[in-house]
Amino acid sequence: MLAICHELNGDRDEAFHYANKQLALDPNDYDILLLMARYWSESNDEDKTYYYVCFALKNITTSTTEIPNGIYWLLKPLSIFRKFRRFEVWAKTNNLKHDKNEKDHIDWAKQYKEWYEGKKD
Repeated sequence: MLAICHELNGDRDEAFHYANKQLALDPNDYDILLLMARYWSESNDEDKTYYYVCFALKNITTSTTEIPNGIYWLLKPLSIFRKFRRFEVWAKTNNLKHDKNEKDHIDWAKQYKEWYEGKKD
C-alpha cells in the first residue's frame, strides 16, 4: 500500500523502494508487479518493463482493496449523522474508479506486451 500511495503522490523513487520490499515478501504481488512495470516504462527500460508486464499478467488477481458490498449496509445507519451522509456515495464512487484504473492497467500491460513482442519479430 505504501508503494502505491507514493506512486499516486508522484514519488517514483520511494514507490520503487517500497515495491522492492513488497516483492521480497511476495514476488507474485500483482499490483506491485504492475507498479514496477510502470516504473520501468517511465525509466525507458523496455526489457525490464516487458519482464514485469509478463510476470504481472501471469499473476492477475482481483483486487483485495475493494470495499465489500456488506460494508455499505453498515454505512446506511450512519447516514442519520450529517457528516456521514455522503460517505456511502463517496465509497461507491471511489470503488468504481479503482475498478476502472485496474482495468486500464491490465489493458496497458496487454498492449505493451503485444507492442514489445511485435517489435522483436
